[in-house]
Amino acid sequence: MAGQAQARVTHRQYRIQRKVAQIPIVAGGFGLQDLPRSYDYEALFFRINANLQVTVAATTVRAEAPVQLVPRVEIVADGKNTLLSAPFWFLGLANVWRDVIFSGGRVTTPPSAVGVATYAVEAIGVHDFMTADGVRPKDSNFRTSALSMFQTRLTFGQPGDPFVGGTVNFFGVNQVNVFTAEIVELPASDGSYATPIALKKVSFFTQTFAASNANWTTSAPISGRRTTPILGAPSSPATTSST
Repeated sequence: MAGQAQARVTHRQYRIQRKVAQIPIVAGGFGLQDLPRSYDYEALFFRINANLQVTVAATTVRAEAPVQLVPRVEIVADGKNTLLSAPFWFLGLANVWRDVIFSGGRVTTPPSAVGVATYAVEAIGVHDFMTADGVRPKDSNFRTSALSMFQTRLTFGQPGDPFVGGTVNFFGVNQVNVFTAEIVELPASDGSYATPIALKKVSFFTQTFAASNANWTTSAPISGRRTTPILGAPSSPATTSST
């Protein structure tokens, strides 16, 4: 009928969550894992699960231990498009826009002491592809169905990195579990699919200051559209993770 408003096309979807990998932790090594290429990624979850055997007592446990076991996490599409490159501890900060009860980050079980013993440790990090504080969060979900390659690459530290001093070894099973939250888009009545309209990338760098500085400036990437930057300052070099 002339003048009648055109019917709105409704795109429906549902979410799946699944465990996709167990990456063994190799001291001073790397872990490269292919990720499924089927649906739109909403988030990737990483869980460090390790056992640290202290054979010579350490001085103290570092802040936010045991995130130091994975000093770098990278997510790469088609072997060349880096979507994330940041330390593991940053993954708990990268979703600060979510409501706290849904954030899933900043969950750690550090070593409970520094004496000679074996300590079970755990840390969880989350990388959101979605834009949780956006008008339509799923607009930056990452579509993987047309990719030829989708991978995560982990850089591993040493078993003693969560401590200051001491002698520490890995014991038993030590791994990083990888989970996904994906959105399955269903076709609308006209056969069309909703299409993500934004690509979200996260980068990280460290700036060292030799002294107090009230006029510090830095250069930001000039390509793309930026959202809120995150700034952090450690209270003591002895408690930070290496980056």
